[in-house]
Amino acid sequence: MLLLDPLGCGDSPGEFADATWEAWIDDIVRAHAWFSARSGTQAGIWAMRGGALLAAAALPRIGRVPQFLLWQPALSGKLQLQQFLRLKVAGDAIGSSGSATNTRALFERLGQGESIEVAGYDLRPALALPMHDAKFDPGQTADRVVWLEVSTWDPPVLTRASLLEVEALRKRGLRLEAEAVTGPSFWLTQEIEECQTLIAATVEMLDRT
Repeated sequence: MLLLDPLGCGDSPGEFADATWEAWIDDIVRAHAWFSARSGTQAGIWAMRGGALLAAAALPRIGRVPQFLLWQPALSGKLQLQQFLRLKVAGDAIGSSGSATNTRALFERLGQGESIEVAGYDLRPALALPMHDAKFDPGQTADRVVWLEVSTWDPPVLTRASLLEVEALRKRGLRLEAEAVTGPSFWLTQEIEECQTLIAATVEMLDRT
C-alpha cells in the first residue's frame, strides 16, 4: 500500500501555497505509476472525501484500474470548497478584527486572483478555482467501484445525493457496490478516531473480489 501526500501536504515537499489542482492530479498519476511498477501489478485506488474528486480526475490519465475504493466520497468540489471557506468566515466572526464576510465574497476574491488565508493555510486560486468546478465522475476506467459511507441513521443508509449518484453510475454500466455503516464522522473530529465498522466493511467488500 502507498499512502500519498500530495504537494504541500503532510510529508511531501513544498508549502500548501504551492499546491495547484493540476499538480495534485499529477501527483496521483505519478504515484500510481510508481507503485504499479514496484508491485508488478496494476494497482487500485483508494480515496476519501475530496480525494475522490481528485482521483476520478486522474483516472483517464492512469488508465484502467481493477478497483476504485471510495470512503465518503465528495460529489461536488463546490461544496467542499464552501465548507473550507466557512472556516475563514467563522474565524473572522469570532476574531479580534470583527470583520464580517461570507463564502461568496471569499470566492469572488479568489476569482480576482487573490489568495486567502484559511485556518493557517494560504489558499490560492490555482487550487481553489478548479476545485470549485470539479464534479465526481469516475468514467468507465475502473473494473469495480466500492462505495462506503458512514451514517448516523439506524439502520445506516446512504445519503440521498449518494443514492442518486450510485443509481446514475450503475445505469451507465459501472460495476458499483455501495454500502453504509453506522459510525462516527471521524473526518470532522479534532482527535484521531477510528471507525471500526468502516474498516470491517472495507475488508469484507474487498475480500469479495
